Amino acid sequence: MESVEAQDVVLQIFRQVLNNPSLGPEDNFFQQGGHSLRAVRLITQLRVEFAIPDIRPSVVFDHPTPTQLTAYLTEKVKELPS
Repeated sequence: MESVEAQDVVLQIFRQVLNNPSLGPEDNFFQQGGHSLRAVRLITQLRVEFAIPDIRPSVVFDHPTPTQLTAYLTEKVKELPS
């Protein structure tokens, strides 16, 4: 998955989980109404979309914007066995 495409996917999932279609790539998950239960929902959807089973919900605390989370996920995908 290309980085731009990956960011679009992450941004769409953010928007869905936070029920806010106007979120941008630099919006902070927690400043936009996110909390731990929504973080779990976000990560669950990202695990499926990116086929990375070991993403922990705590990743959202370290990478709270779609841009930051996309960079993290892009690196994780590169580490997966082919």
